[in-house]
Amino acid sequence: MPTDVKVRVATWGPGHKLMLRWTDPDTGERRAETSGTDDPEEAAKKAGVLEQQLRDGSYVPSMQRRRRKATPLTWEDFCLRHEQVVQPGLADKTGRIYRTVFGSVQRLTGIKRLTDLRAERLSAYTAALREQGRSEYTIKSYLAHLRAALGWAQEIGLLKTVPKFPKVVRARNGKAMKGRCLCEEEVEKMLLSVKSALTERPNKQRREPKAPSPEVVESWQYLLRGLWTGGFRLDEALHLSWDRRDRPCIDLTGKRPMLWIPGDCQKSGKDELYPLAPEFCQLVLATPPAQRRGRVFRPIGVRGKTGQLGMEYVSDAITRIGKQAGIAVSETTKRGADGKPRRVVKWASAHDLRRGFGDRWKDRVLPIVLQSMMRHEDLNTTLKYYTSRNAQNTAETIWGAFEEAVGKDCGQEPTGITTDPGPGKDANLAEQRA
Repeated sequence: MPTDVKVRVATWGPGHKLMLRWTDPDTGERRAETSGTDDPEEAAKKAGVLEQQLRDGSYVPSMQRRRRKATPLTWEDFCLRHEQVVQPGLADKTGRIYRTVFGSVQRLTGIKRLTDLRAERLSAYTAALREQGRSEYTIKSYLAHLRAALGWAQEIGLLKTVPKFPKVVRARNGKAMKGRCLCEEEVEKMLLSVKSALTERPNKQRREPKAPSPEVVESWQYLLRGLWTGGFRLDEALHLSWDRRDRPCIDLTGKRPMLWIPGDCQKSGKDELYPLAPEFCQLVLATPPAQRRGRVFRPIGVRGKTGQLGMEYVSDAITRIGKQAGIAVSETTKRGADGKPRRVVKWASAHDLRRGFGDRWKDRVLPIVLQSMMRHEDLNTTLKYYTSRNAQNTAETIWGAFEEAVGKDCGQEPTGITTDPGPGKDANLAEQRA
């Protein structure tokens, strides 16, 4: 922060506004900017304000000066500046999303400069994403990250105004989830497919495929069971610890086992305790107390690597297991590099196991409880993706409540509801029917 900057008032002759002049302490270049006034006292006040802005780093050159002397900022330079200034303060996953969005914008719109990204280009970008088969959720996420980046550019003077973004309306056949909830039978198929999915293909030196050892298979089956019974996100499961409080860990100090997540590991920034599903507790507490050290889940690499595996490696391996089990969770049509449509199948992944957990528990507990079990920051997320998604289950709940009220098994009567309340039951209902 320069502290020796001095702004002086100068005149460029009759008929010109008074100028504010100073020397850039970093480059030694002489700089000048109009004060916009002929009054020396008012110009002196503006010189003081400008001097303070230069010292605290809040000064932004006027757009008129930038148009006259500065060359327009290229899209590549904007992306690089965002990566260097903004992304270091974000989570690694968020930074990767920004870089993915920036790359797709340049690839699909062909813009060269930041100012080229106008409203019509954004509409074309949205249409191109949808034509590629991107889900409405992904499109909405991409536009939200792009809007945030352009808002930052406006704040620091790289962009005069943020262009108007198109309103994303969910397509008629759009799906809220990228995958779907798995059932118990499908999970069993995945457990049985671990060995064949992780078997290495033969190479020039080895003619026969190399199957993983029993220890490797068991470590991956244990991880799959943990995802299914605990509802964890994959990165949460891979970092889950028995004894480290600086990462997600199992807290055994209370009456019931709990999940402890420090503020540095979640968006809210708060240290919080969450409930754990009893079936998950039964799984992990089978570990002898003397062995409850370090990471809870330790999947072993196909070639015997026992250290912590990268999330992308583990995610790809679980998807291979889902594919080997033949469990397809969605199917879309996307355009390939040649422009022709192609069928893309999404196989069961780690997150589909989490979806199965949520779907299994949504009929057992209230939505507010499920929100805590799923660790959703917003209850609307729980309601949107899990509550009352199965109409048949909802119908069973409604009929069960009715049958309990009238004291009779209604069954399914094609001619309508004719059940009368029994003695001592709802007298008002009987009067209404009479």
